[in-house]
Amino acid sequence: MGCNGALVVCIELPQVSWIKRFPARPVLVVGFVLVGLGCASFAVAETLPGFFIAMSIYTLGEIISLPVSAAYSARLAPARFRGRYFGYMRLAWGIASLAGSAGVWAFSVWGLSRWIWSGGLRLITGGMMIPVFPDRRPN
Repeated sequence: MGCNGALVVCIELPQVSWIKRFPARPVLVVGFVLVGLGCASFAVAETLPGFFIAMSIYTLGEIISLPVSAAYSARLAPARFRGRYFGYMRLAWGIASLAGSAGVWAFSVWGLSRWIWSGGLRLITGGMMIPVFPDRRPN
């Protein structure tokens, strides 16, 4: 987790400045795919450098997708409902954090395949953003 925090502190601000020149949808897809690859790579990481690489891939995807997703949802939300949109987004993160605390149990049941399933689901959701949901508002 220290690797995650150090990468966020060192990379996030310059990367956000650079990324905001690109359309939000492709950036979100790239971020979600990197998070998925990072999750799946934990299944094959067996050494400390392997875990650092997996965490770096995951963190890079997180750094790319989280700021853009907040800005994108703010842009999609009607002005009078913007607070509700952010509230629901935080609620979803809270539920995910609660479910994430069951990770020890999930690991005991599914073992390393849990990481592969988690990564695969992230890759699927990233891919679904490409053709299915068109932008309603311009970037």
